[in-house]
Amino acid sequence: MVGDSHLAKDVTQGVFAALAQNAGRLAGHPVLSGWLHRTTRNLAANTVRSDVRRRAREQEAATMNELLLAGSPAGWEQVTEHLDAGLDQMEGADRDALLLRYFENKSAREMAALLGVTEDAAQKRVSRAVEKLRDFFSKQGLAIGAPGLVALISANAVLSAPAGLATTILTATSGITATVGMTTIHKIIVAGFAAAAIGCGVYSFHLQKQAAALQQQQTSLNQQIEELVRERDDAKNQLAALLQEKERSRSNENELLSLRGKIGVLRQQRDELAAKNQSFQDRNTASGDTKTNSVPPQVHIKARFLTMPQGVFESLGGDAGFNGVLIDPNFRVVLHALQQRSGVETLAEPEVVTTTGRQTQMRATEFQAVITNYVLLETNNAYTIAPQNGMIELGSFLDVTPNVLSDGYTIELPVITSAAKFMGYAPATNTTPAYTSNGQEVDLPTVSPQFDIRRATNSVNLLDNQTLVFTLNDNSASPGATDKATVVFVTVTIVDPAGNRAHPNDVFTNIPPQPDGP
Repeated sequence: MVGDSHLAKDVTQGVFAALAQNAGRLAGHPVLSGWLHRTTRNLAANTVRSDVRRRAREQEAATMNELLLAGSPAGWEQVTEHLDAGLDQMEGADRDALLLRYFENKSAREMAALLGVTEDAAQKRVSRAVEKLRDFFSKQGLAIGAPGLVALISANAVLSAPAGLATTILTATSGITATVGMTTIHKIIVAGFAAAAIGCGVYSFHLQKQAAALQQQQTSLNQQIEELVRERDDAKNQLAALLQEKERSRSNENELLSLRGKIGVLRQQRDELAAKNQSFQDRNTASGDTKTNSVPPQVHIKARFLTMPQGVFESLGGDAGFNGVLIDPNFRVVLHALQQRSGVETLAEPEVVTTTGRQTQMRATEFQAVITNYVLLETNNAYTIAPQNGMIELGSFLDVTPNVLSDGYTIELPVITSAAKFMGYAPATNTTPAYTSNGQEVDLPTVSPQFDIRRATNSVNLLDNQTLVFTLNDNSASPGATDKATVVFVTVTIVDPAGNRAHPNDVFTNIPPQPDGP
């Protein structure tokens, strides 16, 4: 607290002197260390104030020395020879004022309080006492001015305590504290050293508290920085995923536009078929047939999807774009001949029983997991590149609306057919950047799944138990998609509610007139 080792020793001596003086009164004190700490702080504060005043006096003395007379000034040794006599010849009030001011370093306010006068009166007494003392020294042959006298007294009146003061204090207090007992003295001495340690450790304790607070703030800032780094990496990964999605959307844009156009064509064809169906129904209603109120005839439809190498179907008399109607004997011959050829494979044989005029969809499909893109996964500071799958429906689709005409034998059959097959993945040519939590950049490969999609649309008239045969056109641009041809056979049979043929003994060898093309 005092900031100087010499002053600290003076404070320690003063504390133990006060302890010796108050030993009898402190014998029953419950917490002696508290009294020692408070006394140490008070004496330390007084010492600091005294040191400040001493420095001020030294500065004042240095200034006053410059104002001394030009001759050979009187020294402090000459002044001390006559100082006591000069003080004795003064009146008591002037002597008290001079001693309070220069020997006890009292301020004007403190002197006024002790002397019972105002501050101005106290200052005047000091000035009068200095002038009287100067006159006394002049009579003794010492030529010294009032400022010089003040400077000498201020600089030399208060001297440091002798080096043996501590020994003297302990010797003097040994008799005073004899009644306290040896055990109490030991306790007091130990408590005194503890109080000194407490006083010296206060500053260190405050420094430790400040260091701990700064360390806690630093830890909090480090945690915030780590959180910001994680948020930045998450944002980078999200941006990379968005860029990858954008690239994939751009690459599929042309195919999407093409599919939209084909969907529009199929819708138009569906509407035309529905309009024709409605016209046939209206015609049947207007004919006044006696079977109007009878149960609508049922139709059994069986489709066969066959895939084969290019040229196999053409070797039997067909062509790549063949569409036609086969009577039942011819159909069986063609089907048997195809099944004997190498490389011919049956993809699906869906069948259904429906009512005339009702639209029916037949599917022989399955869902297959296809990789659509890759993502970056990170666990325990290690990352992996993992694929993401999408479930794609693949197989054969047949959309028909059979209409049994009024003669009970002819069937109008509009057909929309498609087949989809997964062909694999195109070679990856691009990559998309992604980022780990520590900022490392990782290149993710792009994925381009390839599909073989074939479609066909027909509308023909068949007689009972005849078969429509046609080939599916390749509508994809996948490499190798045209290596095989797909041929579809659709056989329609009129059945009764029990599922038996309505005309079991009739074999139609002629082909009915076909509807006009669109």
